[in-house]
Amino acid sequence: MKVERWIKEGLRCFDGATGTMLIQLGLKAGECPEMVSEEVMMKVHKAYIDAGSQYITTNTFGANRPKLAKFKLDDEVAKINRRNAGVARKTAVGRGVLIAVDIGPTGELIEPYGDYTREMFIDIFSEQAKVLAESAVDLIIIETMTSIEELEASIHAVKSVTSLPVIATMTFDKDAQGRYRTMMGVTPEMGVRVMEEKAVDACGANCSLSPSDMIDLVREFRKLTHLPLIFQPNAGKPKMVDDKTVYEPIPDLEKSISQIIAAGADIVGGCCGTDPEYIHVLRHILYNDSSR
Repeated sequence: MKVERWIKEGLRCFDGATGTMLIQLGLKAGECPEMVSEEVMMKVHKAYIDAGSQYITTNTFGANRPKLAKFKLDDEVAKINRRNAGVARKTAVGRGVLIAVDIGPTGELIEPYGDYTREMFIDIFSEQAKVLAESAVDLIIIETMTSIEELEASIHAVKSVTSLPVIATMTFDKDAQGRYRTMMGVTPEMGVRVMEEKAVDACGANCSLSPSDMIDLVREFRKLTHLPLIFQPNAGKPKMVDDKTVYEPIPDLEKSISQIIAAGADIVGGCCGTDPEYIHVLRHILYNDSSR
């Protein structure tokens, strides 16, 4: 598998948050993140590459039909995905980094909890994935999933339209008893079972948890599967300060990231609140731990 080969070659550092960076660069509440200018998005990609990211993620997390419909852009799915994959490709030229096209959840629920069927999910994800797979990219990452049904449908859809490597991650919270569950009640065991059955190339978790809260989740995943693992924690819990979302500096960052790696993570990146400085620290830790 290409992902295993990349890991063996030392390609283990993903990038950090896109939304956090876009807000810093002027994205306003209620604006569509996928519609920021090429210039702004290139600044984000370049900042992460300069910090040491070996994979950059396209600005396509919410570029599916239901999400874009909220901005009356649902008839521009192909155009937006193609453009934003092209921006990442243009930024990456000559930099030796891999392009991971990003597919996020629809924000909708499957029957009987919502109005969507499995077939509708498959249609939505295959529409997005087909365009992205045709955009000279290296892999697809399906991330931040909370529903087992949407996870299964998204992987099925992606694999039906491309042979590119597929990484899949879910987002978990930790309860008072230390148990991990997604918002929809999915356990790591349930998620891993589906990801193995659908033959993803790597699996793991992103978002929701801080680096320190993600360590035990990595250990749990490592016991459940021999697949390569990817983990992308948040920069802790956000706080509202003057109507702005603020993430405080991560305590013991180097210690927590080192423990995430020691627990079995093969690829590490960052999610909400993380930035190029976080990636710079992460790259340094990964380099020192590369003999693992």
